[in-house]
Amino acid sequence: MDRAHADLAQRHGSAWISTVPLVKSGRPCGAITLERNRAEALSRADLTLCENIGALLGPLLDVKRTVDKPWPGKIAAALREATAPLFGPGQLGLKAGVTLALAALAATAFITSDYRVSAPARLEGAVQRVMVRARRGLSQAGVCAAG
Repeated sequence: MDRAHADLAQRHGSAWISTVPLVKSGRPCGAITLERNRAEALSRADLTLCENIGALLGPLLDVKRTVDKPWPGKIAAALREATAPLFGPGQLGLKAGVTLALAALAATAFITSDYRVSAPARLEGAVQRVMVRARRGLSQAGVCAAG
């Protein structure tokens, strides 16, 4: 960080440079670099104010970055987050349950067997006839008649 600050000070002619991290849930998600042309540094109260602003901006900018992602990226991130407990350490019960469910699904897909109806069964044919007369339409016009 010191080399980057020195390079930035040399390029921009800044007398004082500080970087404030943007934090979301205890993890850094970005940074704000402050430059000043005056030789005196910011007071401790001003630096604390900048750190508080960074603490407020971190979650806000992270949400904006998430919202601005294209939908395939959102789906991939959601799948990664949902399956993280299956591939990380711990969560033995969850891993065992998922393994058993996948084994049962594979068994039902690949194991074949015969299915028999144990009760006596018969097929009976039946014919139903219906006589219908329309109240309006072609029959009133005399174009066609029932029968």
